Amino acid sequence: MTQAMKPSYLLIDLSNYAGLLPCLMAIYSRRFLNRAQVIFGIDIWVGTSFGILSVILAQQRINNLFIYPILAVVNSITVGLFFAELAKSTWLKCTIRVAFVGYTGIVLLMGFGQLALFANLELFTFIDFAVTGLALFFLAKLIRRSQKLAQKPLFWLLLALFLGSLYDIASTQLGTLLDHYGGARWKDMLWLQINPVVTMIKLAVITYGFYLTRFQLVKAEKLPQFRI
Repeated sequence: MTQAMKPSYLLIDLSNYAGLLPCLMAIYSRRFLNRAQVIFGIDIWVGTSFGILSVILAQQRINNLFIYPILAVVNSITVGLFFAELAKSTWLKCTIRVAFVGYTGIVLLMGFGQLALFANLELFTFIDFAVTGLALFFLAKLIRRSQKLAQKPLFWLLLALFLGSLYDIASTQLGTLLDHYGGARWKDMLWLQINPVVTMIKLAVITYGFYLTRFQLVKAEKLPQFRI
């Protein structure tokens, strides 16, 4: 009898290290970034750092579950600050801040005492839904009020956030269905092959967005007006 093949984590590991590309591009273009883009860059740096750390710990057979609640907290803070920076109306800024601060508080109260629970991807469900909705909201306004969208860094950053979060929601739900209906082979393909490839495509789009900041006409301290 042939021994069952062990799943390969090569693509997952590669997708974590691929985060270095937008990080390096953000550093390379740092003089041209506005505040929102700086916050976005910090978020990418934090996510990449924790992703690489999780790979190293896994390779050393060290438990890396503690990373999930920490990453959720930091991601919630940076994403909340990013969208609050884009929002110019006071009530929208406050709503975004309250929502993300509330989520952060819940994670802090529950997460570090229940690491097994937070190894589940549902930990990031709120962030995924919030990012999908907010990214779509600001994308729609940017599309209505701007020309030559392909040349605007914010368009590509928001597009990557929207499509990436939407895919995360869909893949999480699909993974749950595969759990119930016994599709272990297909679930492995989803988590170990398809998801890492989608992540790398998303990171490539973000890298391009940071590259375009070198040519943006908006001054570093200025942002498009998104008043509603």
